[in-house]
Amino acid sequence: MSRKSSNVGAAMLQPGRQSQAAGNISVMPAAEMPMVLTLDQLSPNPDNPRTSRNPRYDDIKASIRSRGLDTVPKVTRDPDGEPDMYIFSDGGNTRYQILSELWQETGEDRFFRVHVLFKPWPGRLQCVIGHLAENEVRGELSFIEKAQGIHKARSIYEEQLGKPVSLRQLSELLTREGLPVHNSTISRMEDALKYLFPWIPELLESGLGRPQITALLALRHDAERVWDEFCLISDTGDKSFSDVFGQCCGRFNSPELWSLEMFRDELIGDLLHALPHPELDYDRWMMELDPKERNRRHHFGDPEPVSIPPVNSLVTADSAGQATPAQKSVEVAQPFSSPRREFSGEPVPPAPDHT
Repeated sequence: MSRKSSNVGAAMLQPGRQSQAAGNISVMPAAEMPMVLTLDQLSPNPDNPRTSRNPRYDDIKASIRSRGLDTVPKVTRDPDGEPDMYIFSDGGNTRYQILSELWQETGEDRFFRVHVLFKPWPGRLQCVIGHLAENEVRGELSFIEKAQGIHKARSIYEEQLGKPVSLRQLSELLTREGLPVHNSTISRMEDALKYLFPWIPELLESGLGRPQITALLALRHDAERVWDEFCLISDTGDKSFSDVFGQCCGRFNSPELWSLEMFRDELIGDLLHALPHPELDYDRWMMELDPKERNRRHHFGDPEPVSIPPVNSLVTADSAGQATPAQKSVEVAQPFSSPRREFSGEPVPPAPDHT
């Protein structure tokens, strides 16, 4: 490395000169390079999947106040974004918010000038995935935040390709980019955004976990299956299943109110009112929405209906007057009947008395 380039790099790392040096860069570097930027030159990434406050916010703030940043944030510049503004490419939005607060509270220059690592613009899709991967390592995103981030990545990917992207294709892309997510998990995320988030956003954003969301989606699937089976022969008025389920969800849109058992009980009451049918009483709905029954059906299938053919179609005689196999099977299947009394009219002798 030449002495001139070394001096330029050292100059860019000097806090007193960095803001001017960074602001004068008209052509973005083609490779990663360290920089020192002021808070005025930094901005949160608009595609950041985090929408709620980091649960470790206070701990992170105390650490930064005491020791400064433990890791160097990565930043980039969107060619179509605001000129001379840098956004975080792989996490860092929480640290930016904390640094801004500490600068306002203390006025210390060490919180105003930030050592960062600049990387060339990777594209919106890679930025979204980068934020997801960064937060995945720390386990800081809730299920619904991760779902929103992956949904946004899918939308950007489809926009780039100009065609729909399947869940399997999206899963393969995320895996290649360092964020392995199975397509079945992506499917649950899409269902949560479509069927749950419009009705219970506060509950989901409070941190409702994957097991609870999966159980709620399974409950919804079972209830809709029964609804579809009986709605054509019952008067449901102008209500759809989505209306009934969603309105019931809306009454539980708070972590203090949430209980899957209580929700199921309320939902059954709403379904009984919206879908009246003599076969659908409370006990029938409880059985249909029971996880154990669902698991049994998953392994053994639905029970086959038992149908008994009419006796006249089974008890026949051939031309010689002999009983047919169908008649014999009836006799075997009914061991407590008396063939002699039924067909010959002869009395059955009493059992001998051995007393």
